[in-house]
Parts: sequence; C-alpha cells; structure tokens
Amino acid sequence: MVHNLAQEEWNATGVHKRTKRGQEGGGDRHLRPHRSGGAEESLSSIHPEAGDSLSNGSGVVLEAYDFRGRRIRLGLGSWRHILAKRPWLHEHRPKIVETLEEPEMVLEGRLGELLTIRWFKDLLGGAYLVVVYRPLNREGFIITAYPTKDVEKLEKRRRVVWRKP
Repeated sequence: MVHNLAQEEWNATGVHKRTKRGQEGGGDRHLRPHRSGGAEESLSSIHPEAGDSLSNGSGVVLEAYDFRGRRIRLGLGSWRHILAKRPWLHEHRPKIVETLEEPEMVLEGRLGELLTIRWFKDLLGGAYLVVVYRPLNREGFIITAYPTKDVEKLEKRRRVVWRKP
C-alpha cells in the first residue's frame, strides 16, 4: 500500500519497515495521516492482527474521557504512528484508555499538549505508559503513546498539571 509520504511493508519477521520513495530505512520520521478524502485505509496494512474491527468507519480507533471529562479520540493516523514504532502496543490498547481516564499524573508539554502517565505492572515487566494528547476545548486527540521507566526525568522537565491524590 502506498501513502503519499511513505510506503509501508512488513518483512518476513513481522517487523515494520518504513521506506520513502523506495529507499530502505526511514529513521524516526513520523508518518502523517493519509488524507486522500476517499476510501479509508485498513489498519491491517499497518498491523496484520489489527484487522478493520478497531476502526468504527469514521477513522476513530478509540474514544476515552480524560481526567477533566473531555472526550479524547485516537485517530487512525495516530494509531498507525504508534504501531509503526511499537507494534506490541496493539495488545495493550485498553491501557491507553485507562491511562487517559485514570492517570497517576498529568504533565504539560512544551507546545500545549498534555502527557498522562500511569504505571502498569504487566507492561514490559513494570513501566509507565505515557499518552500524549492535545486538548481542544471540550475534546482532544491523541498524538502518541510510549512506555518509560524514568518518569522522574519527565517530571523534572515539565510542569505537573494534576497528580492523583
């Protein structure tokens, strides 16, 4: 499947490779959501086990409510971005919702985004999940999600917006 910015393919081991204009590699470039205005692409092209059942047909993979009651959505483009870097997060999708709805801490990002953080014992042998999203009035959208074991480093560089009592 060819995107306007990148071509994506799975190698024989199931590891996701990104190429641009037929070149190997791709580094840490972010894949942007494909905005063709036409037919929606399948999640299975990004993650073979994902299937189309994750998307509700509107390009929204999941919805949750943040610690302030705002509706936060995970769009297909952001989900592709997350799975491209961390395909194993597919099986931990409910933890993204849990991190948004019941965070232990919320930090302010450099450009107005918020980072919700929650500890999971069964995530990589014990790690924090960080879900980064941008709030817009009463709604918002998820930008990315990633694990970390060093939440103190994040906390030192950012302002704490909210902490679980």
